Amino acid sequence: MKKIFLISLPLVLLGLTAFASTTYTQGSGSASGYCRGNDYFCPRNLQDRSERDGKYQAEFQCRMDSGNPLSFTNRCNTYCSPNYIPPDQNAYVQCRSTCTVQCQIKQ
Repeated sequence: MKKIFLISLPLVLLGLTAFASTTYTQGSGSASGYCRGNDYFCPRNLQDRSERDGKYQAEFQCRMDSGNPLSFTNRCNTYCSPNYIPPDQNAYVQCRSTCTVQCQIKQ
């Protein structure tokens, strides 16, 4: 009896994963603020906030599609402008991110 259970359990588990499809969902994020030229962390923090927002949006969209986001597959393309601020100046920095996450949808 134990042998039948041990053999059938992996087959059942394999069968459950066969009914899932993988797609990619996209989300976008943005952040902006004033930064001083000698403050390295200000533009970096704006970039991080933009990416966090984009990842959240992509994962949320996956969940709305009845899926399970595989968060370790997050990828973001981020653009910040300006990307350099001279040390003696202040600038308004805008960052935009487009993020993609792999989404496993159960069927």
